[in-house]
Amino acid sequence: MEVIFNFLKSEAMLFRFEMLLRIIIAFFCGAFIGRERKHRGKGAGTKTHAIVAIASCLLMIISQYGFMDFLANFKGTGININHDPSRIAAQIVTGIGFLGAGMIFVHKKTITGLTTAAGIWATAGIGMAIGAGMYFVSISTTVLIIIVQYLSHTEMKFFTPSTEIDIILTVSDKDAALRHIKKIFEEEDIHITNVQAIYRANDFFKLIITASSVHEFDKMELANKFYLNDTITSVKI
Repeated sequence: MEVIFNFLKSEAMLFRFEMLLRIIIAFFCGAFIGRERKHRGKGAGTKTHAIVAIASCLLMIISQYGFMDFLANFKGTGININHDPSRIAAQIVTGIGFLGAGMIFVHKKTITGLTTAAGIWATAGIGMAIGAGMYFVSISTTVLIIIVQYLSHTEMKFFTPSTEIDIILTVSDKDAALRHIKKIFEEEDIHITNVQAIYRANDFFKLIITASSVHEFDKMELANKFYLNDTITSVKI
């Protein structure tokens, strides 16, 4: 028993336990970030983030210590062996970029997956930091990322992304319709980004309006407000 106890207390085993501790911490940091994504119904959830964090941590450990035995063979021989621990770390960043790109989708004018892709990239950085033994900064970053992700789903305008909408109207009086539309948009906190007026027959105009809003709104209710003005004959949102 004493031999086993001394072996477990040896410097080599303490070093191995240290490496294992880094991987365990990376697992929990990645899992906590992924749990929030899973709660939001995102494709990359707890398992994906945990694996990314563990793999990044492991690769960082390999980058730092994986070649120590190889370098020891040339110690004292006068042979100069260049060892750059940052090479594997740089490849992790590149590889995660490909993984994140596969999570971003564009449908019409709506982009989804950017936050999840950024979270994967940040999780890889956290795993790398833990692999380098930077516990405080990695755990603090994990907490900060989780806070940001939760705040991004609140009513805080600072974190709420704007949604772009296209509205097509047919009007008989362009100026009167635009005044009415501007008033409605001010009430709904909708910002106009572009307006295009196309003349049609019989003094009718086709208005193509591009607007953005950080608030959710009912399209049917918005269309009904447009129809309160007699100069607006058709609405498409």
